[in-house]
Amino acid sequence: MIPSISCSLRGTILLLSAASVLACEPEVKIPLLPDLDLTGVLPAVEEQIKLYVERVEADPRMASANGQLGMVLDAYSQLDAAVVLYTRARAFDPNAFSWSYYLGTALSKLGDHKNAEDAYRHAVDLDPENPHALLGLADILLVTGNVVESRAMYERILRKYPQRADAHFGYAKLLEHENKPDEAIQEYRRALSLNGPFGKGFFALASAHRSAGDTIKNDELLALYDRYKNVPLKSDDPLTKEIENLRIDDRRYVTDARRFAKLGQYREAIDALGQALEKNPVNPDIHTLFIQYYSELGEWKKGEAHYRSGLDIDPNWDRLHLLFGNLRFAQERYADAVVAFEKAVASNPGNAPARVNLGVALEMVGHVDRAEDEYRRALKSDPTPKRANHRLARYLSERNQFSEAIRLLERTLEPVDAKTPKTMCMLGQIHMFNGSPTKAISTLEQAKELAVKMNDNRLAAMIAEDLNALAQTRNAVPP
Repeated sequence: MIPSISCSLRGTILLLSAASVLACEPEVKIPLLPDLDLTGVLPAVEEQIKLYVERVEADPRMASANGQLGMVLDAYSQLDAAVVLYTRARAFDPNAFSWSYYLGTALSKLGDHKNAEDAYRHAVDLDPENPHALLGLADILLVTGNVVESRAMYERILRKYPQRADAHFGYAKLLEHENKPDEAIQEYRRALSLNGPFGKGFFALASAHRSAGDTIKNDELLALYDRYKNVPLKSDDPLTKEIENLRIDDRRYVTDARRFAKLGQYREAIDALGQALEKNPVNPDIHTLFIQYYSELGEWKKGEAHYRSGLDIDPNWDRLHLLFGNLRFAQERYADAVVAFEKAVASNPGNAPARVNLGVALEMVGHVDRAEDEYRRALKSDPTPKRANHRLARYLSERNQFSEAIRLLERTLEPVDAKTPKTMCMLGQIHMFNGSPTKAISTLEQAKELAVKMNDNRLAAMIAEDLNALAQTRNAVPP
């Protein structure tokens, strides 16, 4: 018989106790329930966890109650405790795929690879075609050195799911482990193509290029990593989504706000931010988003009010100053924007976007030489931002420093995006000014072709005019 669980909340500490072994199944070890340290959690989160604890207290042997408490702890990154609850859930219901799978993912995050492998194998036994369990097992097998089985697992996944970016990423890691950097590079690029930019992808691709001896490409990719380091590899795992959906702190509402803003629905975004602020009133980044969205609506005073509120939380939050500088710039209050951007770079000297914006604001108030210095400092910390390269290239070309301007523009031609035709057009014009009409014509023709492909007919027509003028200049016969 298992005694009832006693549950007491003392401040922010939740204490649990229970028996460890089922009398009817002595061969199955049931771990003791963990002590939970909820120090610092939001009150709403504490209440949520308390509710799930009470469900376990009501029936300590119920697999779903144990597993769901594990899930909510997992959602808030209390992984050690989550592992105990998942282990209990699996012991009470060994045929449930989800508890073995969740146990494997939690153990993997904790670095307990041997036990994670065992959990994933059990999950695969229960659902042999589940791509998420197969991929989890393949990743763990690679980490533990079982390269042969790992390769077979990755190839099995890719045969059935060739569009999975995460499978290509894992397979690329295996190829790099086998000292095949060229093949690994192709797989990393495939993962980035299918997924879109993500931090780990650029970091791994940089490593593969370094292994292949391409140090220049390595440096470029590390800069991209720094830019996208907070962007994750996407997952369509429904079980992971279930855990994410358990979070009731500000993150879900911030995500909703960003989604609405992408669609241009700024009122809806602001409403979502209001809910986020209720959940977590001490998150300064929520105020930065308020500033951004009120700026889009032209409601300057409301944006400024959130800047002041954010300062009360963290006066050194560089992004707060950056977004306020953007708001002032949008008001055409350029001197005030300079002050805000200067505060941003003082708080974080490596904030390249703030330095670029500071440079633009300095140009607007007539401090052109200082602007050049800010562009150069921004590119020193991150050579990839197109805007910084373009602004500096324009500055240099106006001073007839064409060679450096050309170099700056050429390194922004990849990856191709909606701005690439304009970049190529500017590059073609600089080649023309630099006395290289053949390069100018070739570049402008490529720019026109790309503009047509992107349905930018206005730009294509402008480039056609430049090409006609250039052709007439070349064909003109001197008197």
